[in-house]
Amino acid sequence: MRETAGGKLIHVPWHRSDIQSFTDDFPKLREKPIEWYQQTDRFVKLAKCLWEDLNILFEIVVPADLWEDCKRAVGWPTSEPERDRETGAPSPMVMSLYYKVIEHLKTKVAAKNVDWQKIDRTAQETKESIHSYYERLLKAFKNYSGTETIEAKDMLHFVFRFVEGLRPEISQMIKSHLICWQSKPIDEVLTYAKYCSDEIEVKQKKLKEKVMMMQLKAAQTGL
Repeated sequence: MRETAGGKLIHVPWHRSDIQSFTDDFPKLREKPIEWYQQTDRFVKLAKCLWEDLNILFEIVVPADLWEDCKRAVGWPTSEPERDRETGAPSPMVMSLYYKVIEHLKTKVAAKNVDWQKIDRTAQETKESIHSYYERLLKAFKNYSGTETIEAKDMLHFVFRFVEGLRPEISQMIKSHLICWQSKPIDEVLTYAKYCSDEIEVKQKKLKEKVMMMQLKAAQTGL
């Protein structure tokens, strides 16, 4: 935080209550580590945190057991490193320590967040809609792929898993009729999957009606 004094910009610590209010809506580190890292990094850079600020921040947003482990692992100082005498700017050592803490946390939390098997096992259930299945797969991808957004490099895998996880009759119809489906945008594949689902449902309904008519005729003939 910066404040004017005598025409100069100086760095002063944030109040604990301010840091608390800014971080109230932070995701939990162990529940959504990727979002947590992103928001923490954004806050630290925008707030121009001093050592004291980081100390308070980590006490608030990092679980106590992890924070104690981090302090031991990175050699977190018990007192603030010397600041610039004129501006009060933090020592370069402070940001270096911050990055060390983040890297150490990633070895403790992020690794277990990547689980491709959970993504690969996500499949459309018997009476589940295309949209509902898509949303479940998207959620699984965000939770277990190690990324919150589907980047271009991940899109081919996502499209492949989406088609493979559809009910067999829908998946086969897409593979048979949608040329180069593997490289199509997900929106196009999703739209075609809905079309296939509707077509199959119509055919099944007609078949069911036909069977019922045949059974009715058979019953009438029997009479």
